[in-house]
Amino acid sequence: MLKRFFKFLFIEIVYNGHLQSICAVALVIFSSMILSIKIDIWALLILYLSFYIIYLYNRFGERKQDGATNKTRTNHIQKISPFVPYILAVVSLAVVILLFLFGKLYFNIQVVVTIVFGVLYTTVFKDLTKKIPLFKNYYVALFFASLIIVPLSYTMTPFTGIEATILVMAVFVFLRGMRMQIFLDLKDLPSDRKQGLKTAGAIWGRRKVYKVLLFLSVLTTWIFAIFLFFTKNDSAQNLFFIFPLAFLFAFDRVNQKKIEQENFYGYLIESGEFILWPILLYPFYVI
Repeated sequence: MLKRFFKFLFIEIVYNGHLQSICAVALVIFSSMILSIKIDIWALLILYLSFYIIYLYNRFGERKQDGATNKTRTNHIQKISPFVPYILAVVSLAVVILLFLFGKLYFNIQVVVTIVFGVLYTTVFKDLTKKIPLFKNYYVALFFASLIIVPLSYTMTPFTGIEATILVMAVFVFLRGMRMQIFLDLKDLPSDRKQGLKTAGAIWGRRKVYKVLLFLSVLTTWIFAIFLFFTKNDSAQNLFFIFPLAFLFAFDRVNQKKIEQENFYGYLIESGEFILWPILLYPFYVI
């Protein structure tokens, strides 16, 4: 009985949007560390629940299409499907209450816009991926990049003087988010082709996609590290970024080999990459 419960809990956390919601929280923590802006637990909880709404709605709405490529997730969603509308209603109500009690104007607007456009992807915008190559990748990566400004919107901190830092971080997160989504789309390649979706794998095939992913890995780690080295005056600040970036490159190479071998846990590890960021940054942040 206990074993079944923990198995259910594991599948729920890993396959049903919780892992990705934690990634969103991790990105905000990462941004707050870089910008030296403290953000409280209520903002993180609101973001977690907001992204959970988006992912649960998506999983529930696409459960039939996902059946061929992700049976574990589909079977789990089917089991809890009678309760999903109630879960979405309760979590949505919780977000509204928390926004009323702890939110700030700009933060509240950002959260509402994020939820609305996150839900609209499943119901409206997904079909654009049949017309616009890599549309889903751009769409999701922009969501991740927008999280960089959450510490500012929540604390009502002005952008003045830190525009360049925000821009560089947003570009970095966008490119890493693109890379992650292109990777994750590979596991749904058969169903994407069947639906006529113009994902990277469906357009170029696996081998060419692996080369694109290697290029993005180099672009977002070594080239980015070199850029930081030559644009920052403080040598300690150079190390502050370069060591975590070097680790990310090693992470990319090891995990790409797993995915090339069709190891499903490679996809799982890839989807949780953003959780690593504040952990990698923490030792240098403390120093």
